[in-house]
Amino acid sequence: MQETAFGASLLRALLPPVQAVFGLTSETFVVLDTLAMILVVLTFLAAFVVIALAAHALADPDRRRPLAETAGVYAATLLPIAGGYVIAHYLTAVIQGVVWLPSLLVDPLMSLAPALDWIPTGLVWYLSVAAIVGGHIAGIVLSHRLALRDAPSRAVVAGLPMVALMIGYTVLSLWIIAQPIVVEPGVIPAA
Repeated sequence: MQETAFGASLLRALLPPVQAVFGLTSETFVVLDTLAMILVVLTFLAAFVVIALAAHALADPDRRRPLAETAGVYAATLLPIAGGYVIAHYLTAVIQGVVWLPSLLVDPLMSLAPALDWIPTGLVWYLSVAAIVGGHIAGIVLSHRLALRDAPSRAVVAGLPMVALMIGYTVLSLWIIAQPIVVEPGVIPAA
């Protein structure tokens, strides 16, 4: 995300206070990246906690668990999403490994890397999108199954907060991967 315009803006906003404390060293940028990641994670966590509170409130009163347990149960719905992201992020590495494996078996030191230009970039992008969307759909299905268990008489209403969160995460994810890369990775733009 840091290579997008939003990520670059976030880093630009965080740079002056971090630079005031650490000066302009390589450690400054490590701290800067860490702070930006912490802010993003805390934002996602806050959204999840709000949704867990709503799911907890909408559960059947006679089946309601403690809030921490509700949050823990619904946290499992994020696992398929994480799986989709792992596939999307590492798909190119897997494809590269599959293509390179025969050459590595023949020549373990491999002085020349095999060409990968025959793999359509669009195909990799669409497979990544499919992995992300598939992970989100699996998360929504799992969330609905949990709502059926926690509020069988009103599962649709009880599941709406998590469905809304999943759709929001999906839209945000697809927006992020559709953003043009505006910053080279690891390079902080001038303020």
